[in-house]
Amino acid sequence: QHKTNVYFNNSAMTITKPQQKLRIAVSTMPVNAGETTRAVEICRALRDQATASNLDVQIKFFATLYSPDKGVSFDHFITDAGFELELIGPGYSPSERKALFDREHSQEEFFQGPEEKQQAVDAIRGTTAALKEFNPTIVLYGFSYDMAAQLAAKILSIPSALYLPLPTDKTFLNEVIYDDLPSDIQAKGFWLLPKAVRRKILRHVISSPNTAANQPTLRAAAIEAGWIKEKKEGKTVWLWDMLESDVLVNDLPGNYNDYDLSESTVITGPVFPFDDDTSSETPVDPEILRVFHPSDDKNIKIFVAMGSSGHKKDLIEAIKAASRSTPDGSVYNVVALVPRTIGSVEEIQTSVFGTDPIPDRVYLTDAFVPAKQVNKLADIAIIHGGQGTVQTAMGAGTPIVSVGLQPEQVINIRQVERRGAGIKLERRQWSEASISDAIERIVTDGSYRESARSVKKEMDLCDGSGTSAQALLALAMSQTQ
Repeated sequence: QHKTNVYFNNSAMTITKPQQKLRIAVSTMPVNAGETTRAVEICRALRDQATASNLDVQIKFFATLYSPDKGVSFDHFITDAGFELELIGPGYSPSERKALFDREHSQEEFFQGPEEKQQAVDAIRGTTAALKEFNPTIVLYGFSYDMAAQLAAKILSIPSALYLPLPTDKTFLNEVIYDDLPSDIQAKGFWLLPKAVRRKILRHVISSPNTAANQPTLRAAAIEAGWIKEKKEGKTVWLWDMLESDVLVNDLPGNYNDYDLSESTVITGPVFPFDDDTSSETPVDPEILRVFHPSDDKNIKIFVAMGSSGHKKDLIEAIKAASRSTPDGSVYNVVALVPRTIGSVEEIQTSVFGTDPIPDRVYLTDAFVPAKQVNKLADIAIIHGGQGTVQTAMGAGTPIVSVGLQPEQVINIRQVERRGAGIKLERRQWSEASISDAIERIVTDGSYRESARSVKKEMDLCDGSGTSAQALLALAMSQTQ
């Protein structure tokens, strides 16, 4: 009997080592940088822990939501880390990918109409066939618009785990949605209503069978592809019912002290790509080091990163605000990421500076950068509210000016704002003038920097990828007993 200790919900478990190989299928969206890099880091830790425990583990990635255009896809991070990747189906064109992102941000159904429903059916069936052939012990997946792996695992009755920014407990979601989201609804005049009225309206909207929370077209596609979910009398099957699994929440445990979460939820701590700066696979671009020179303590340095799923207009407004002169004539040094999923460097440069040459103190790049290292060089980060982007700034102790493009991002930013480590602007406020005002507040008020450093200290005590790997090994090994 060969036994080993693994950990789940912070409790040690001694489990007999399985004699057969553990197969772990991993599904992610290579069109989203954050989803992809988090999955890779969890699997790096999983591979390392399996090796240290002398466990025979095979890890294989699967993806339907990829782009045939390699300029806007991040699947190379998977293969560069030494993992096998199987691409299922034809992938998504840039226009199809953009439509999915836009619908998520505007809280619409991801898939709409008969053709897109069939697209979802094909993705679920293709993934079901691929998983059946691989025969995994468990399936790990992040959020994906077509939910192909989630539903395929349910169709095949394979145990699964989900890595997410937030818990999927309905009690938690109900509380934070009604508390955190009403003021960010974009309907004209909605935010002017009293909060109690907004909450009542939102409760009614979310319970509707045709909202983003319920995904009726995707649910119909799932049923056609072979998923059976009983509908209780008077109850609507939510998006979260499709995602139902053991949940790994890659966030700070301290953010959930006031919530009674289910036993299947593990708050792992943040997960960073290439977290060990001393062995980072991506060196810092010399041009970034020129603009953000480490020895320069006189000029304010601003890092702009609106994410691979952001909007072009939001990025342009952020760069304009960071690049312009202040009322007293001061200027800032700026490094801005321009994801190819949003536009070209030349296009963004023209939108911001017109025909004028780009200032020497501003650098725009479409290359992947070691964001944690660059954040450490910056004094302020202007970002969207994606979990990886927010946590990377906090992990560097850098205060933020941020906007939420969809509900999860709004909640991420509010967690930071409540800690005093950043300023949240609502979508209707996201303009050059408002962003500039927020920058000035952080520059002149040192408490934001101190609060960000306090959050960093808390994050330094976490091992998000390691804790995630421990929970996954415990789940996988429990299936062999």
